Amino acid sequence: MKKRILTLLVMLLMLAALVTIGSVAADGDEGAPFEIAAKSISTKENLVLNFKVSVPEGADLSTLSLLLWEGVPEDGFTAESETAVSLALAGRESKSGYYVFCYDGIEDKELGREVYVRACYRDGEETIYTETVRYSVAIYLYTMRQTAEGEFLSLLDSLIARGNAARDAALAAGDENVGPALDGMATVTLTDAHFADGSRTGRFLVGQEITAYADNEGTLFWKSGSTTLSDSASDTLTFTVTENASYRPLCYTEGLEFSISNGEATVTDYTGSSTSVVIPASYNGDPVTSIGEYAFEDCSSLTSITIPESVTSIGDYAFDGCSSLTSITIPESVTSIGDYAFDGCSSLTSITIPESVTSIGDYAFDGCSSLTSITIPESVTSIGD
Repeated sequence: MKKRILTLLVMLLMLAALVTIGSVAADGDEGAPFEIAAKSISTKENLVLNFKVSVPEGADLSTLSLLLWEGVPEDGFTAESETAVSLALAGRESKSGYYVFCYDGIEDKELGREVYVRACYRDGEETIYTETVRYSVAIYLYTMRQTAEGEFLSLLDSLIARGNAARDAALAAGDENVGPALDGMATVTLTDAHFADGSRTGRFLVGQEITAYADNEGTLFWKSGSTTLSDSASDTLTFTVTENASYRPLCYTEGLEFSISNGEATVTDYTGSSTSVVIPASYNGDPVTSIGEYAFEDCSSLTSITIPESVTSIGDYAFDGCSSLTSITIPESVTSIGDYAFDGCSSLTSITIPESVTSIGDYAFDGCSSLTSITIPESVTSIGD
């Protein structure tokens, strides 16, 4: 007979907040956001995951459902996904007003198995979604364990041990349909990247294999903390969790420095040694819209630079003294080129200014002694000295 967590789980739930399910109301709550507001576990014959959804006023509750996936779907977290399971509404909490959905059938051997959920309802022809949430019994147990003391801590440890024992027994019997081992959890934080559910930080079981996805295409390499990972030139990174860690994809050259203002990033400096520099389209989720004053001043070894379509301005003295720069492509997003922007670029032989540019500053190409041709479009209405 399969082992179940019964008596111990009942004790656990007595220490947690009780859920009171009332009748289903006919409408949402005024001012309420549409989100998965709370998560918990309970038990009937099997272990149950409970998801509590906050629903805004005016939502069509007849179309409200919770979509669940037992893994990351290849066709996306949408109602059209072939692997989505639609859970029926179980009821409504009388105190909080949350709408409750339940997923049962979790066995002791699979307490580490994760599910992904998001709620949705129809608004005319449009489907409205919450954010996707990743959850498991293990996440609940280890989250509670962070602040637990005394008997409650012992109880949680007993539940974890019981889950591992059931998993080991299943594997010994030839049953490979089990969840990951419960050997602790670690926090993984991503920058300029996200997990499958769209989040940038999360707690995962030690030994669990997870994948991170870069926010932008063209990843040159990934970094774990300050360590550059070899052979990681891919927009995805799959790794095994061992301890608290941070990961970041770089789709731009190391040594670039940025400042952020009003949700926009500016390249302010370059301290690297590479002769070929790639500027990213975004930095920490903010679009890179300008190359700041003196950003590459006197970078005499710089031979080429890639500027993304997000950049709209090139600041004063931005490339002043870049004597080895032989060519540069200015994207059609750029509208202004500052004073002395390319002053002293003595190796620059040609440059094409796109029709998006309306102003060119004073002495923008002063000292470009090798420049044999320059194309200036009719869109330019202001040219300095």
